[in-house]
Amino acid sequence: MPQLSIEEITHPAYMVNHGFEVIWFNAAAEVHVFRRPDRARPEPPPQNVFKYLFASLAEDPQTRERILRFHLSLAKQRRIAISALCADLAPDQARVLEGLNDPNDLPQPGLVSQLSFAGRQAGETQSICLYAIQFREGTLLVQVAGGQPSHELSALLTERERAGVDGRRRMPSLSHVAVLATELQHSNRIWSVLPADEYFELINQIWMTVDPILRRNHGTQGKHAGDGMVGYFFPDRDTSYVWNALAAARDIREAMRRLSREWQLRKGWSIELCMNTGVDEGQQWVARPASPGQLDFTMLGDTLNHAARLSDFANDGAIWVTKNLFGKLSFEETRRIKFGIRSRSGEGREVFVPSIFSTLEQLCDPDTGPGEQLKSIARLPITEVLEIAPTDKRTERAVE
Repeated sequence: MPQLSIEEITHPAYMVNHGFEVIWFNAAAEVHVFRRPDRARPEPPPQNVFKYLFASLAEDPQTRERILRFHLSLAKQRRIAISALCADLAPDQARVLEGLNDPNDLPQPGLVSQLSFAGRQAGETQSICLYAIQFREGTLLVQVAGGQPSHELSALLTERERAGVDGRRRMPSLSHVAVLATELQHSNRIWSVLPADEYFELINQIWMTVDPILRRNHGTQGKHAGDGMVGYFFPDRDTSYVWNALAAARDIREAMRRLSREWQLRKGWSIELCMNTGVDEGQQWVARPASPGQLDFTMLGDTLNHAARLSDFANDGAIWVTKNLFGKLSFEETRRIKFGIRSRSGEGREVFVPSIFSTLEQLCDPDTGPGEQLKSIARLPITEVLEIAPTDKRTERAVE
């Protein structure tokens, strides 16, 4: 089965960039997908994947249409206009592609998509599964012949870490993960009022406070640009990784309240030290570094970006989480959480509406909108978590 790095994939594989141009393909794809057996010729510059497909697709019109529609759906996930896809196609090819485009057919976003069809490989007709795997750099497509799609997918995208033969190279793996991103509020203001040595003393104290909380809740610290931290929570046989992330967010907020009081007494100021937090869950490509003992992860996917942008949106130590994350909680876990949206009544009073979600686009000032930094999550369903009851059976209760 295909293994990453992609250079080691023996099945036909090719990668397209965000403009849906082919930027890489292996020898197997050259022969079985693009029908270019002459490997001696230099590789062409990036060009529209549909130009390749129209030149090489099977004669069976039904299979041809399914493959074109599959690639068209992937392009829609990347929000590429049909006019851009048809720009350098022959007129008859452009008409075919435009005829297959249904503006009402909206694809379901996902890190992995698949299509099964009958095709020819190694001189014989057999069942083929085409996988499309999303990366930041583009979309990797791999054709796997034979077998059941679910079995092939589980082998290709194992959730276990894979190490190279020499033990130094770590292979990426696809895994569910809950990501917690937390950022110090008004860090620039705090930097401006504190001497440099005290500012870094404060930052170190925050890190030393947050890191044990992440570890206590089965999380692993990751990289974060700025005065904050990121925690990754992976599926665990004995605990709920999504609940662990929320429990860590609660514990961080409580710890920061205590730390804030200490610094208010020490400095005699009224500044409230807050860590603004965002939490999301999803499937991510995860790679561990080769350095022994290093705990940082490299991650590819939208989950980390969603959590980080939510921490940018949060204020005054708030915890914002996605609706997707709530869908991973059990009924009993959800009952222990008080969540909802603050809104303005007709009289201008702030009203808390419990147990609902909204989009950031609806929560922001309609005149200014979410701003450039938050546009990527403007339509993401989110909610604010106010309280999380402990899991200790002696104190466990439903938060009304």
